[in-house]
Amino acid sequence: MTPENFVRGSLKKRLQGLMLARLFLIILFLGATIWIQFAETKSALQPAMYPFYAIIVFVCLLTILYSVILSILKHYKRFTYIQLFLDVFIISLTLFLTGGIESPFSFLFILSIISAGIMLGRKAGFIVSSLSSLSYGLLLDFQFYNLPPWNLSFAPQVYVVDASAVLFNVFISIVAFFTVAALSGYLSEKLLSTEHELNAARIDYKRLESLSRGIIDNVSSGILTVDGKNRITSFNRAAEKITGLRLEDVYYKDVAEILPVLKKNGRGLDISHRVLRDEVVFKRTDGDKVYLGFSLSPFKDEKSGGSGAVMIFQDLTPMKKMEEDFRRNDRLRALGELAAGMAHEVRNPLASISGSIQVLKEDLRELSDEDKNLMEIILRETTRLNSLITDFLVFARPALKKRTVSLSSIAEDTINLLFSRSELKGIEVKKEFEDVSVYADPEQLKQVLWNLFLNAVEAMGEEGILSVAISGSKDKNEDRAMIEISDTGKGLDDTVAQRIFDPFYTTKESGTGMGLAVVYRIIEGHKGAIVAENKDDGGTTFRIELPVSG
Repeated sequence: MTPENFVRGSLKKRLQGLMLARLFLIILFLGATIWIQFAETKSALQPAMYPFYAIIVFVCLLTILYSVILSILKHYKRFTYIQLFLDVFIISLTLFLTGGIESPFSFLFILSIISAGIMLGRKAGFIVSSLSSLSYGLLLDFQFYNLPPWNLSFAPQVYVVDASAVLFNVFISIVAFFTVAALSGYLSEKLLSTEHELNAARIDYKRLESLSRGIIDNVSSGILTVDGKNRITSFNRAAEKITGLRLEDVYYKDVAEILPVLKKNGRGLDISHRVLRDEVVFKRTDGDKVYLGFSLSPFKDEKSGGSGAVMIFQDLTPMKKMEEDFRRNDRLRALGELAAGMAHEVRNPLASISGSIQVLKEDLRELSDEDKNLMEIILRETTRLNSLITDFLVFARPALKKRTVSLSSIAEDTINLLFSRSELKGIEVKKEFEDVSVYADPEQLKQVLWNLFLNAVEAMGEEGILSVAISGSKDKNEDRAMIEISDTGKGLDDTVAQRIFDPFYTTKESGTGMGLAVVYRIIEGHKGAIVAENKDDGGTTFRIELPVSG
């Protein structure tokens, strides 16, 4: 608020107060005079009372008119001067009707002067005191010399014969008027200055409070405060976003109810003098689990004498995921180097074993059924080991032969190959394909889709719905391709979800645990990303994101 607007607003309030005070005083003093005269005349309709009635009615009508004008007025200063001048006239008329020099209401001039000083300052006080002195002096002079209006028939019958008394009365009144004008003007200016300073300080405080609240609400870290009884007293916008809770959901609740891990040994949170740092797993209202890293610092409110604590926390879930990705990549890289070295060493003797068994099987025609069965086992296991070694080689050093290929074409070929098997007749396929091409190795992409399709089919059992969606998008001005593969199986539990892409981790009795590890490795080799997550209605969705250009 600017000083001009503050003064205008303050002056308008004072004008409203002046109108009410004027109305109250006129009704009080003139009403008392009417009551006294009515007690003497025994009638309210005496001609001597008509002027009093007229003044009261006039002031009431004038107050109503002032109120109407004040609601539409913009220049309050001139309007205030007009009111003060009219007040001087009304006071002079009241003194005339109540005996002039003998009237007990001469002090009303002082009230008018004080009003002028308070409302408009010292200058206005001197102007009104000068006008009051002139009006009062002329009134007494005309009364002393019996000049109009004192010689009119309706004038009060009061005669003044002592000129020195009149002069002394006028002198004392003028001195009093100007003294009051000086004092009231000084006090008014001081009051106005103080009010303006207080208002400016109040505005600055509100601005500072708003700025502080804005900073707290816009920081990326969650911030909450608790009182001495561990009840939450504030909860910023980042805290609401991280936890999925609103301020009204947590206000004045025990912080251990919101974060149960903070309640240890059955007791509430112990706020010590040392800063507490820790990490907790928090379950949001939507069911997602997030890792929270927090620090808890005690504080004491010097103003209220109360104590409490400030808790600052961050969502560490992306960082945890990044750490897990780094650890997985390290494991994959180490395993890949080991696999690459061992694969070549194992493959050659494995091929010799397989070839030798096949030759023996053909040459030795008089074998027992048990010997034939043993040879079949050897051949089957050597084939499985060879497949595992092939996965190792792909996992260790993906031999990328990239070219521009259509994702929908690769997906169609893989689906047709998979569903050529008769045991998959109970599985329904839903396809949503956009025409998206990527720069990739088509054989390796087929291997990725084959492993994911096979994994989804095995998760559903004899019947279910396999959904495959291919779409394009833009991420940071880069064209990306998205593949989503969903099933209607049981979904993943937390342990499986965390280790699903780890080498040799499997929940199948006959699995090697390399299928999804190879998928992860191929997608990583194509500078893409893959995530697995449970659907709300049951089942699992694998989401693959690939760059369109190489």
